[in-house]
Amino acid sequence: MLYLQEIKESLERKIKGFQKSLKETNIDSYSSYYEFFAKEVPKIKKEVIQKCKKALEKIENGTFGICENCGKKIPPDRLKAVPSFELCSPKCS
Repeated sequence: MLYLQEIKESLERKIKGFQKSLKETNIDSYSSYYEFFAKEVPKIKKEVIQKCKKALEKIENGTFGICENCGKKIPPDRLKAVPSFELCSPKCS
């Protein structure tokens, strides 16, 4: 259970950090490179927030660590690396 608590706290910190940085994102558009990042970085951060929230919901309802495709357990090392993983392996799709 301590393992899940650590992951939960990590996910909550990540959500707060991305939400804060979304409010602070203000990149001047000096070139198309910066324009791209000014548009794409907030989108990516929002996606990460959604995935983290989904992982937190799974922790709460007892389905965290279960592959959404095959129903097998996701290896703990994989979840430690990226707690929002939804599949047991990259090949399981």
